[in-house]
Amino acid sequence: MYDSMLMQSIQPHFVHIVNRICTPSWEIKKGHIKANNLMLIYDGQGSFMVNGEKFKVSKGDLIYCKSGDLRSAHTSTDKLMKTYAIDFYYTCPEFSDEGWKCYTPPLPFDTVQKIDNNYVLTKLISLFDTLANTWVSRKRNKLAICRTTFTDIIGLIIDWKSGYSFDFAKLERVEKVIKYMSENYQQKLTLEMLSHEVGISISYLSSIFKEITGTSPINYLMDIRMFRAKTLLLEGVSVSQTAEQVGFMDVHYFSRYFKKYEGIYPTQYYNKNSSLTGSLKYSSKKL
Repeated sequence: MYDSMLMQSIQPHFVHIVNRICTPSWEIKKGHIKANNLMLIYDGQGSFMVNGEKFKVSKGDLIYCKSGDLRSAHTSTDKLMKTYAIDFYYTCPEFSDEGWKCYTPPLPFDTVQKIDNNYVLTKLISLFDTLANTWVSRKRNKLAICRTTFTDIIGLIIDWKSGYSFDFAKLERVEKVIKYMSENYQQKLTLEMLSHEVGISISYLSSIFKEITGTSPINYLMDIRMFRAKTLLLEGVSVSQTAEQVGFMDVHYFSRYFKKYEGIYPTQYYNKNSSLTGSLKYSSKKL
């Protein structure tokens, strides 16, 4: 059994965090892992062997291996696996009259579990993406953001496994707005347009969107734009073209916002990553 209240104080130590798009040759060779490992498959298919048990995995599968587990894996060559992965250690500190004590209760996760709730999966993908992007950023407080995001991930998974009741009417509206933003982020979008799309008031949309995602619709839209902007810059698209393609009419405003979001200007991001793009495509680093 695990103590859900104690788990809320979880303090992780990260070894590695990655958003991996597997190459055909990607594999994890058989061996005992050192740190705990949590992976979320968001596309493609693969095969895992954990402590002698075989698993076929695909989109929506969450894979958890404890420190010391014997593991191997490879991707399907027909449907290359895309996955977020975290290597980490953790403890759960608790304060009492006797002072601080640290516990390491087992995480209540199966080796492989399918996230069969669309809202939970969408939210997890968003959280894992935030975690992976923050980990490689130059933000001064990136470790604090990573720890908070990781706690949100663990809490959401535990809520889902515990049968927590989500308000699907709200979720459906929020997901519809997210889908609309994802398909139209190049355009000038306003709260009025978004609320009209789902037939509710601006204030109610703002309220339920914050409740479900933890942020505002506009901030979420900007996250979509920044994620797409980084992808375009990595593909060699110029800063001015990138700005236009992600919905910024003023390239100077785009540059200032990108700097605030990522910690460096888009020109620096472009120059930093352009020389690495080719090698990244064929990287087969193992976690």
